[in-house]
Amino acid sequence: MPSTLRLGRTALLAALLAASIAPRAAAAEGGGVYAESSSPLGPEPGGLDDYYNSHGLLGAPQSGFPPLWSEFLPPLPGAPLAGVQMRFSLFVRNVNNETTEKTTISVWSNQPSPQACGATGADATVKLPPLGPFEIREVKIKIKAPEAPGKYLLRYFIDSPCTVYTTSNTWSQRTWNYTVASQPDWDLRFVNPGASGRPDYYARTEPGVPVAGGNSFSVKVQVVNSGTAPTPEEGVNVAVFGAVAPGDFFFCNSTGETKFKVPQLAPGKSFEATVEVKTAKAGTNYSYVFAWADPECRYFSRDMTTLLEYQLSQAPMPVLRGAPLRRTSVYSIQPAPKSPNIAGKVGKVVVYWGKFNNDGPWPVLEHGAPCNYTDFAASASFDGVVVEPGETKKVTVPDVPVPSAPGEYFISAQLDALCVNPYSMRNAPLATYNAALVK
Repeated sequence: MPSTLRLGRTALLAALLAASIAPRAAAAEGGGVYAESSSPLGPEPGGLDDYYNSHGLLGAPQSGFPPLWSEFLPPLPGAPLAGVQMRFSLFVRNVNNETTEKTTISVWSNQPSPQACGATGADATVKLPPLGPFEIREVKIKIKAPEAPGKYLLRYFIDSPCTVYTTSNTWSQRTWNYTVASQPDWDLRFVNPGASGRPDYYARTEPGVPVAGGNSFSVKVQVVNSGTAPTPEEGVNVAVFGAVAPGDFFFCNSTGETKFKVPQLAPGKSFEATVEVKTAKAGTNYSYVFAWADPECRYFSRDMTTLLEYQLSQAPMPVLRGAPLRRTSVYSIQPAPKSPNIAGKVGKVVVYWGKFNNDGPWPVLEHGAPCNYTDFAASASFDGVVVEPGETKKVTVPDVPVPSAPGEYFISAQLDALCVNPYSMRNAPLATYNAALVK
């Protein structure tokens, strides 16, 4: 379990907040599909991601919001038969800088009404142990499907006793619509496991930041049979497009830039392919991968699609960014991507202190232009430190002054503060921070 940094004399270890994006559900009409996702997995609305990091450094959490947030990996099977067992995962994360109390997660297989704190009668309950600052815990849940075919609403309630947060009943309930099938059937669902296996909506590309101008890059695409019967023996094609805009429409029999075939899969089994596609022309910002299972529309009643975002640069350049720390939502700073094959200078690093507002997290921004940071607590220059593609280097900012008053703080840093590397001049520098306790 990660622990809060206890600081007397400080050497900096920067950290980066994870990013997740939840796409909308797909729509199909007129013999085709829109470039959207038919598998709306992912974080709760308003989760902490780099949407909030635009134009500045991430500051402290604010009060008024619960510390436990979650990402939901929907049940398998997706359309169960009557009375069979479903299983799904919740990735619960503590986004506060204090350890939470132990609590309970309650689940109902069909509950359309919001539940009050201390609600009883759940079909399944799971104990959630205390989570340390920024810790992530995967919670695996099993629950029995209703006994009759039809449409139902699964509900889960994190911290159902409201012991961690007094109004968890308002913030921590989520629902999932599903159908109990009358006979076995197959279905394909796209999945995209990110750090620690959590669902992610950034495409897994190589290089990590592809270059615009019709340049080739590879992307990993994974599907799972979320049904109750094997997929077709002859296999199912998947078309992949490398540079689309959300909402683009594709007609049946679209070939995509490339195709691959998913072999016959038993229920619950998955298949992953790595395919090569191209970026959009220079000067454009179409940076989404779209994958469509069954582009021939042989099984058109199923919208089996996914839309994954990736960052796009307009020229080959180095990018310094974070790598996730295991079982946490903070990151250590490491260089990425492995290519383009251009080294980057760490340059100047600036460090900020800020105060937490105790009883709940919400991002606050220190707005300002990249390359012109001011009012920082400390800085150090690393002009001679060059990070080669794929290489990891640790730098230490010495003698960072500690705040004079004891308490809970965040410590935030910005690499390449003078923008020696072109990518550092982007309008949304990714924030780096961690919790710190000053005694």
